[in-house]
Amino acid sequence: FGSDFYQGIAISPTPALSEESGRLLAKQAVDFDGHTDKVLDSKLVVLPTVQGRAATYSLAYEVRLKLERDPARGREPALWHLYIDAMTGDVLKKMNEIRYDTVSGIVSGYIKPRYITDPDEIHPFADEYVDVAGYGQATTDQNGLYSLEAGTGGMRTLSLMLKGRWAEILDNSGPEAAITDSCAPGSEKDILWTSPWSAPSERNAYYHSWIVHNWIKTVEPAFTGMDRETEIFVDAPNYCNAYWDGSGITIGAGSGSCLNLGLFCDVLYHEYGHGIVDMQYRPYAPSDAMHEAFA
Repeated sequence: FGSDFYQGIAISPTPALSEESGRLLAKQAVDFDGHTDKVLDSKLVVLPTVQGRAATYSLAYEVRLKLERDPARGREPALWHLYIDAMTGDVLKKMNEIRYDTVSGIVSGYIKPRYITDPDEIHPFADEYVDVAGYGQATTDQNGLYSLEAGTGGMRTLSLMLKGRWAEILDNSGPEAAITDSCAPGSEKDILWTSPWSAPSERNAYYHSWIVHNWIKTVEPAFTGMDRETEIFVDAPNYCNAYWDGSGITIGAGSGSCLNLGLFCDVLYHEYGHGIVDMQYRPYAPSDAMHEAFA
Protein backbone atom coordinates (compact mmCIF):
# COMPACT_ATOMS: atom_id res chain seq x y z
CA PHE A 1 0.00 0.00 0.00
CA GLY A 2 1.12 3.54 -0.63
CA SER A 3 0.02 7.01 -1.61
CA ASP A 4 1.34 10.23 -3.09
CA PHE A 5 0.69 13.59 -1.46
CA TYR A 6 0.54 16.78 -3.54
CA GLN A 7 0.31 20.30 -2.16
CA GLY A 8 -0.14 23.74 -3.62
CA ILE A 9 -2.77 22.68 -6.17
CA ALA A 10 -4.05 25.99 -7.51
CA ILE A 11 -6.39 25.31 -10.42
CA SER A 12 -10.06 26.07 -11.00
CA PRO A 13 -12.37 23.20 -10.02
CA THR A 14 -14.93 24.27 -12.62
CA PRO A 15 -14.63 22.39 -15.95
CA ALA A 16 -15.20 24.07 -19.30
CA LEU A 17 -16.48 20.81 -20.79
CA SER A 18 -19.31 18.64 -19.55
CA GLU A 19 -18.75 15.08 -18.34
CA GLU A 20 -20.67 13.83 -21.38
CA SER A 21 -18.28 15.75 -23.65
CA GLY A 22 -15.36 14.14 -21.82
CA ARG A 23 -16.83 10.70 -22.43
CA LEU A 24 -17.40 11.47 -26.11
CA LEU A 25 -13.80 12.63 -26.58
CA ALA A 26 -12.54 9.50 -24.83
CA LYS A 27 -14.61 7.32 -27.17
CA GLN A 28 -13.23 9.13 -30.21
CA ALA A 29 -9.67 8.52 -28.98
CA VAL A 30 -10.03 4.71 -28.95
CA ASP A 31 -12.30 3.76 -31.90
CA PHE A 32 -15.28 3.11 -29.60
CA ASP A 33 -18.18 1.11 -31.10
CA GLY A 34 -21.47 2.12 -29.55
CA HIS A 35 -23.09 -1.19 -30.50
CA THR A 36 -20.66 -3.47 -28.67
CA ASP A 37 -18.45 -1.40 -26.34
CA LYS A 38 -19.22 0.04 -22.90
CA VAL A 39 -18.43 3.05 -20.76
CA LEU A 40 -17.51 1.60 -17.37
CA ASP A 41 -17.27 4.87 -15.44
CA SER A 42 -16.19 8.50 -15.57
CA LYS A 43 -15.47 11.19 -12.99
CA LEU A 44 -13.85 14.61 -12.59
CA VAL A 45 -10.36 14.50 -11.06
CA VAL A 46 -7.17 16.54 -10.69
CA LEU A 47 -4.36 14.84 -12.65
CA PRO A 48 -0.78 15.57 -11.51
CA THR A 49 2.10 15.42 -13.98
CA VAL A 50 5.49 15.13 -12.32
CA GLN A 51 8.84 16.01 -13.89
CA GLY A 52 11.81 15.93 -11.57
CA ARG A 53 10.73 17.63 -8.36
CA ALA A 54 8.05 19.78 -9.97
CA ALA A 55 4.41 18.89 -10.52
CA THR A 56 1.78 20.49 -12.74
CA TYR A 57 -1.95 19.88 -12.41
CA SER A 58 -4.82 19.51 -14.85
CA LEU A 59 -8.55 19.28 -14.24
CA ALA A 60 -9.54 16.14 -16.14
CA TYR A 61 -12.24 13.57 -16.72
CA GLU A 62 -11.07 10.07 -15.85
CA VAL A 63 -12.88 7.68 -18.21
CA ARG A 64 -12.72 3.87 -18.38
CA LEU A 65 -13.96 2.11 -21.51
CA LYS A 66 -14.34 -1.58 -22.31
CA LEU A 67 -13.86 -2.51 -25.98
CA GLU A 68 -14.84 -5.95 -27.26
CA ARG A 69 -12.73 -8.03 -29.65
CA ASP A 70 -13.61 -7.45 -33.32
CA PRO A 71 -11.96 -10.09 -35.58
CA ALA A 72 -13.35 -8.45 -38.72
CA ARG A 73 -11.26 -5.36 -38.04
CA GLY A 74 -8.37 -7.19 -36.39
CA ARG A 75 -9.11 -5.46 -33.09
CA GLU A 76 -8.15 -7.03 -29.78
CA PRO A 77 -10.26 -6.50 -26.62
CA ALA A 78 -9.18 -3.51 -24.57
CA LEU A 79 -9.85 -1.85 -21.24
CA TRP A 80 -8.95 1.78 -21.85
CA HIS A 81 -8.19 4.18 -19.01
CA LEU A 82 -8.09 7.77 -20.25
CA TYR A 83 -7.73 11.25 -18.81
CA ILE A 84 -9.38 14.00 -20.88
CA ASP A 85 -8.50 17.63 -20.15
CA ALA A 86 -11.73 19.14 -18.78
CA MET A 87 -10.77 22.59 -20.09
CA THR A 88 -9.40 21.87 -23.60
CA GLY A 89 -10.55 18.35 -24.47
CA ASP A 90 -6.99 17.11 -25.05
CA VAL A 91 -6.12 13.50 -24.23
CA LEU A 92 -3.69 13.85 -21.31
CA LYS A 93 -3.12 10.15 -20.66
CA LYS A 94 -4.22 6.91 -22.28
CA MET A 95 -3.54 3.38 -21.01
CA ASN A 96 -4.82 -0.07 -21.94
CA GLU A 97 -5.18 -2.08 -18.73
CA ILE A 98 -5.29 -5.40 -20.61
CA ARG A 99 -1.70 -6.59 -20.90
CA TYR A 100 -0.30 -7.83 -24.20
CA ASP A 101 3.04 -8.22 -25.93
CA THR A 102 4.86 -4.96 -26.48
CA VAL A 103 6.39 -3.25 -29.46
CA SER A 104 9.51 -1.39 -28.42
CA GLY A 105 12.74 0.12 -29.68
CA ILE A 106 14.96 3.18 -29.63
CA VAL A 107 14.32 6.38 -31.58
CA SER A 108 17.42 8.34 -32.56
CA GLY A 109 18.59 10.63 -35.33
CA TYR A 110 21.48 12.33 -37.09
CA ILE A 111 22.12 15.83 -35.74
CA LYS A 112 24.81 18.53 -35.74
CA PRO A 113 26.13 18.77 -32.17
CA ARG A 114 26.91 22.49 -32.49
CA TYR A 115 27.48 23.98 -35.95
CA ILE A 116 26.83 23.26 -39.61
CA THR A 117 30.47 22.28 -40.13
CA ASP A 118 30.39 19.57 -37.43
CA PRO A 119 30.25 15.94 -38.54
CA ASP A 120 26.82 14.35 -38.02
CA GLU A 121 26.33 12.40 -34.81
CA ILE A 122 23.57 9.96 -33.82
CA HIS A 123 21.77 10.91 -30.59
CA PRO A 124 18.60 9.55 -28.93
CA PHE A 125 15.40 11.53 -29.44
CA ALA A 126 13.77 11.85 -26.02
CA ASP A 127 10.13 12.71 -25.21
CA GLU A 128 9.02 11.93 -28.78
CA TYR A 129 5.61 10.45 -29.56
CA VAL A 130 5.39 7.03 -31.25
CA ASP A 131 1.90 6.10 -32.47
CA VAL A 132 0.95 2.43 -32.78
CA ALA A 133 -2.16 2.11 -34.94
CA GLY A 134 -5.09 0.82 -32.90
CA TYR A 135 -3.15 0.63 -29.63
CA GLY A 136 -2.28 4.16 -28.60
CA GLN A 137 0.77 6.31 -28.22
CA ALA A 138 4.11 5.80 -26.50
CA THR A 139 6.56 8.53 -25.48
CA THR A 140 10.29 7.91 -25.63
CA ASP A 141 12.32 8.23 -22.45
CA GLN A 142 15.57 10.19 -22.08
CA ASN A 143 17.43 7.37 -23.86
CA GLY A 144 15.02 7.35 -26.79
CA LEU A 145 13.36 4.09 -25.67
CA TYR A 146 9.67 3.52 -26.38
CA SER A 147 7.47 0.57 -25.38
CA LEU A 148 3.75 -0.04 -25.83
CA GLU A 149 1.54 -3.08 -25.39
CA ALA A 150 0.09 -3.99 -28.78
CA GLY A 151 -1.86 -7.24 -28.64
CA THR A 152 -0.64 -10.51 -30.10
CA GLY A 153 -0.05 -11.79 -33.61
CA GLY A 154 0.19 -9.92 -36.90
CA MET A 155 2.05 -6.68 -37.54
CA ARG A 156 1.56 -3.23 -36.04
CA THR A 157 1.96 0.05 -37.91
CA LEU A 158 4.23 2.62 -36.24
CA SER A 159 3.94 6.31 -37.14
CA LEU A 160 6.22 9.12 -36.05
CA MET A 161 6.58 12.82 -36.71
CA LEU A 162 9.14 15.11 -35.13
CA LYS A 163 6.70 15.89 -32.38
CA GLY A 164 6.87 15.26 -28.65
CA ARG A 165 6.11 16.64 -25.24
CA TRP A 166 8.16 19.81 -25.68
CA ALA A 167 8.30 20.55 -29.42
CA GLU A 168 6.56 20.10 -32.75
CA ILE A 169 8.79 20.66 -35.77
CA LEU A 170 7.17 22.19 -38.86
CA ASP A 171 8.84 22.83 -42.21
CA ASN A 172 8.30 26.07 -44.12
CA SER A 173 9.71 24.64 -47.35
CA GLY A 174 7.95 21.29 -47.75
CA PRO A 175 6.13 18.40 -46.07
CA GLU A 176 6.78 17.71 -42.40
CA ALA A 177 9.17 14.97 -41.34
CA ALA A 178 7.37 11.61 -41.02
CA ILE A 179 8.22 7.92 -40.71
CA THR A 180 5.88 4.92 -41.05
CA ASP A 181 7.15 1.43 -40.25
CA SER A 182 5.85 -1.90 -38.92
CA CYS A 183 6.68 -4.20 -36.04
CA ALA A 184 5.37 -7.51 -34.70
CA PRO A 185 4.23 -7.55 -31.04
CA GLY A 186 6.95 -9.01 -28.86
CA SER A 187 9.75 -7.69 -31.07
CA GLU A 188 11.84 -4.53 -31.29
CA LYS A 189 11.97 -1.87 -34.00
CA ASP A 190 14.57 0.89 -33.78
CA ILE A 191 13.80 4.11 -35.64
CA LEU A 192 16.58 6.29 -37.08
CA TRP A 193 15.70 9.79 -38.24
CA THR A 194 17.69 10.53 -41.39
CA SER A 195 17.07 11.48 -45.02
CA PRO A 196 14.74 11.29 -46.91
CA TRP A 197 12.21 11.15 -44.05
CA SER A 198 13.48 14.36 -42.50
CA ALA A 199 15.64 17.39 -43.23
CA PRO A 200 18.80 18.07 -41.19
CA SER A 201 17.29 21.31 -39.87
CA GLU A 202 14.18 19.46 -38.66
CA ARG A 203 16.21 16.87 -36.78
CA ASN A 204 18.45 19.55 -35.31
CA ALA A 205 15.48 21.59 -34.12
CA TYR A 206 13.87 18.63 -32.38
CA TYR A 207 17.02 17.45 -30.64
CA HIS A 208 18.30 20.85 -29.52
CA SER A 209 14.86 22.02 -28.35
CA TRP A 210 14.89 19.02 -26.00
CA ILE A 211 18.40 19.94 -24.83
CA VAL A 212 17.46 23.52 -23.96
CA HIS A 213 14.14 22.52 -22.36
CA ASN A 214 15.95 19.97 -20.23
CA TRP A 215 18.49 22.64 -19.27
CA ILE A 216 15.92 25.15 -18.02
CA LYS A 217 14.16 22.43 -16.01
CA THR A 218 17.50 21.61 -14.38
CA VAL A 219 18.18 25.26 -13.58
CA GLU A 220 14.64 26.05 -12.40
CA PRO A 221 12.48 22.91 -11.93
CA ALA A 222 9.43 24.96 -10.94
CA PHE A 223 9.37 26.89 -14.24
CA THR A 224 6.56 25.50 -16.43
CA GLY A 225 6.19 28.25 -19.02
CA MET A 226 7.68 26.13 -21.80
CA ASP A 227 6.14 22.81 -20.75
CA ARG A 228 4.18 22.40 -23.97
CA GLU A 229 4.56 21.34 -27.59
CA THR A 230 6.30 24.50 -28.78
CA GLU A 231 5.95 24.92 -32.55
CA ILE A 232 9.31 25.39 -34.27
CA PHE A 233 9.21 26.34 -37.95
CA VAL A 234 12.43 25.61 -39.85
CA ASP A 235 13.68 26.38 -43.37
CA ALA A 236 11.90 29.72 -43.83
CA PRO A 237 12.97 30.39 -47.44
CA ASN A 238 15.42 33.19 -48.31
CA TYR A 239 15.59 34.29 -44.70
CA CYS A 240 18.74 35.05 -42.72
CA ASN A 241 17.24 35.47 -39.28
CA ALA A 242 15.20 33.73 -36.59
CA TYR A 243 12.61 34.91 -34.08
CA TRP A 244 10.27 34.05 -31.22
CA ASP A 245 6.72 35.30 -31.96
CA GLY A 246 5.09 34.85 -28.57
CA SER A 247 4.12 31.22 -29.04
CA GLY A 248 6.68 29.59 -31.35
CA ILE A 249 10.00 29.90 -33.17
CA THR A 250 10.81 30.49 -36.84
CA ILE A 251 14.30 29.80 -38.20
CA GLY A 252 15.54 30.91 -41.61
CA ALA A 253 16.87 28.56 -44.28
CA GLY A 254 19.49 31.11 -45.27
CA SER A 255 20.12 32.82 -48.58
CA GLY A 256 23.05 34.04 -50.59
CA SER A 257 24.44 35.86 -47.58
CA CYS A 258 24.07 33.19 -44.86
CA LEU A 259 23.85 29.45 -44.29
CA ASN A 260 20.86 27.50 -42.96
CA LEU A 261 20.44 28.82 -39.42
CA GLY A 262 18.67 25.63 -38.38
CA LEU A 263 22.05 23.89 -38.33
CA PHE A 264 23.49 26.16 -35.63
CA CYS A 265 22.33 25.08 -32.19
CA ASP A 266 22.98 28.45 -30.56
CA VAL A 267 20.44 30.12 -32.87
CA LEU A 268 17.70 27.85 -31.55
CA TYR A 269 18.95 28.18 -27.97
CA HIS A 270 18.78 31.97 -28.26
CA GLU A 271 15.24 32.04 -29.67
CA TYR A 272 14.09 29.47 -27.13
CA GLY A 273 15.66 31.74 -24.53
CA HIS A 274 13.33 34.53 -25.72
CA GLY A 275 10.46 32.14 -25.08
CA ILE A 276 11.70 31.44 -21.56
CA VAL A 277 12.05 35.17 -20.82
CA ASP A 278 8.63 35.89 -22.32
CA MET A 279 6.86 33.19 -20.29
CA GLN A 280 8.74 34.04 -17.09
CA TYR A 281 7.81 37.74 -17.17
CA ARG A 282 4.21 37.58 -18.41
CA PRO A 283 1.99 39.56 -18.10
CA TYR A 284 4.89 42.02 -17.92
CA ALA A 285 7.85 42.29 -20.29
CA PRO A 286 11.45 43.43 -19.96
CA SER A 287 12.93 45.95 -22.38
CA ASP A 288 14.20 44.78 -25.78
CA ALA A 289 17.78 45.12 -24.56
CA MET A 290 17.09 43.01 -21.49
CA HIS A 291 15.24 40.44 -23.63
CA GLU A 292 18.27 40.06 -25.90
CA ALA A 293 20.71 39.90 -23.00
CA PHE A 294 18.74 37.30 -21.04
CA ALA A 295 18.06 35.16 -24.12
